[in-house]
Amino acid sequence: MPLDDFLKRSMHTAIERIPVPTKFLRQRFFGRTFTFGTRHIDIDLVMPKRGMAPFVHPMHPGKPTASQGFTMKTYIPPTLKPTKLITPEDLDSRRPGATIYDEGDEQPVALSQLLGEKIAENNDEVAFRCEWMAAKALFSGQIPVVGPGYDHIISFDLPAGHNIVLAAGAKWDQATATPWDDLVAACRANRDDGQVVSDTVVFGSNAWKLFRQYLLAEEMMNQLDLKLGMIAPMPVDKYTTYLGSIRDADMSVDLFAYSAQYEDDDNAMKPFVPADEVFVGSSQATGNQELYGAILNLHAQSRRGQVFHDYEVKRNPSSIEILSQSAPLVALLEPKAGTRIKVV
Repeated sequence: MPLDDFLKRSMHTAIERIPVPTKFLRQRFFGRTFTFGTRHIDIDLVMPKRGMAPFVHPMHPGKPTASQGFTMKTYIPPTLKPTKLITPEDLDSRRPGATIYDEGDEQPVALSQLLGEKIAENNDEVAFRCEWMAAKALFSGQIPVVGPGYDHIISFDLPAGHNIVLAAGAKWDQATATPWDDLVAACRANRDDGQVVSDTVVFGSNAWKLFRQYLLAEEMMNQLDLKLGMIAPMPVDKYTTYLGSIRDADMSVDLFAYSAQYEDDDNAMKPFVPADEVFVGSSQATGNQELYGAILNLHAQSRRGQVFHDYEVKRNPSSIEILSQSAPLVALLEPKAGTRIKVV
């Protein structure tokens, strides 16, 4: 309704619903962060061999064994460059929770507040993109890079045995499905190929629903509680729920549901974890890393860094343009340490 100039009123606390960037996938599976002063980043990938020493009689010469090999890959992290523009009109707009009357704030104070808010927005946008990179790497093995000056795919060569689409009868919405065995098989593949112990399972919303239905139908919930582990959902944060744990001879994993979403280029909200997919991985795969390439800005104090903020003052028309720059690459350098399963 329109405001009546002669009626008193009170302003209650402003209510803000600002999406907060989450880091669950990055923190769980890409726990190490490195910054570099060059655009090109070379990585040596070493996969230890597990051959046995040969039996050789002491009177015979030793038998040569295969040495550990390695491969080198070169990555150029794509650049992120979100900008924000502050104009004189922004100083006239009422901020949430503020009075509609002029309180006499000096313009430099108001500008500094706006600068801080806009920089924080750019930081959040970079964080959302990094979590999106992590999700794409884990659930597809590749990151599509599309934007002004970019149109290519960064591929981490996810092997077919770790990028599984279940066949018709094995889909989790079928009576013949064996979800428990599917998770066990993924843990074994990660152990044999990636040489890590799987400790984490992340479910999409529908995948968890189907897995829980399977446990109930097979009367495995009670067995799970009494002998093998526990199922006790517990919120970790606003978007992450700890669902419980499985502890038996075949697998020892913690179960999570992750419901965080992002806004895509078409302004549609989508989940980071696809609803019908599961990822079985290991927080011990320290080769999976968050890498940051050089900051390509002549005004930066150092070429190394995660995010650099710069601004330009324009006088005609009067405005301030904030430019933020980052060159992140959430790199799946141990693709065999995890397995993605499309369950429906």
